Amino acid sequence: MTGVPVSTQWEPRGYFYPIQIAQFGLDHYSKYIAEAEPNRLVLEDGDRTKPLWFVADGASFTRKFLTNVNNFVIEFNTQGKVSLFFLPLNESSKRMKFRKTLENEDQVDVFELK
Repeated sequence: MTGVPVSTQWEPRGYFYPIQIAQFGLDHYSKYIAEAEPNRLVLEDGDRTKPLWFVADGASFTRKFLTNVNNFVIEFNTQGKVSLFFLPLNESSKRMKFRKTLENEDQVDVFELK
């Protein structure tokens, strides 16, 4: 567990005190209930939301349905050389973040560009 307070009052290695764990859980649950849902704008999901991609000469991309993951993916083809793909972000906001999530059965990696 991360972020849960550890008591070291009677032991130097520390231990989790049940009241502290309960207070920690209630505090985070209260924040979850009280805070508003974040605004989300999906720019591309490979399925329903399809913006205009700009692609360099000699490169291409296709949307494919992969049955093994039961989802749409975007496959980029650069013909063996470095190419350029970009998606214009016209939504101007100082608080905007771009997040890329990579998932497999074992782990989830999240990358944020700020």
